[in-house]
Amino acid sequence: MRKLIFLVVLGIIGAGQVKADSACVTGSVATYATLASCNYGGLDFSGFNDSIAASPPLAGFTASNITITPTTGPTGDMGFVITPTSAADWTTNQSSQTLDLNFAFVASCTNGTACIDDIFEQIVGSVQATTIGGGKNGADTLTETYCLGGSTLPAGSCPSGDKSGEQILTATPTNGTVSSNPTFSPVSSLAVNKDISAQSFNTNTAALTSLTDEFSLVSTPEPGTILMLGTGLAGLAFFATRRRKHC
Repeated sequence: MRKLIFLVVLGIIGAGQVKADSACVTGSVATYATLASCNYGGLDFSGFNDSIAASPPLAGFTASNITITPTTGPTGDMGFVITPTSAADWTTNQSSQTLDLNFAFVASCTNGTACIDDIFEQIVGSVQATTIGGGKNGADTLTETYCLGGSTLPAGSCPSGDKSGEQILTATPTNGTVSSNPTFSPVSSLAVNKDISAQSFNTNTAALTSLTDEFSLVSTPEPGTILMLGTGLAGLAFFATRRRKHC
């Protein structure tokens, strides 16, 4: 009987083990663009896609000089922090310049349950006010489109049938740290496209220091674990009944 219980416990533990991709590690946007997928903190990330452009060009603003670092937030949220290799790599250095990164991916729950119920976004940067009357201040902006339950990257908008959301964060000369935290009913996947830019106009400058992108995970039991637990308990009951009949 003890041996049987031991085998059932092993089966339950095995049911809780889910095939995992390689772990997400710190790397450049260029590196992530080559990944099929990676896993971090209960989430699978896949479908990485990026485009990067500077107008006029800036030598340091390249996909190899923008770093992506997996992070765990103070409340256990999982996600990424995006930073330039050096401050100058994402700082406008001309009176009229745009440095823009589009970065997209799909986040999905490793165990297949509906575990994602919010997004935390934060941009940190600095912008200058214009010194010309009637001109525009510099701007650091994040425009994010997310598709609830989606597995296809949004191209301007979410595919038909996916419930969509959008958030826009803009730093100002008096507030260089801006955040947002939309919540929604739990979903098992989320397709995300982020458009991140620093823009200068006239005589001002703009610089992006970091962007944080985190997802809260709802704790839910895995279907495989529940099924194996039920099967194991039923088996124990069956063998216990047989043993009593033969005593």
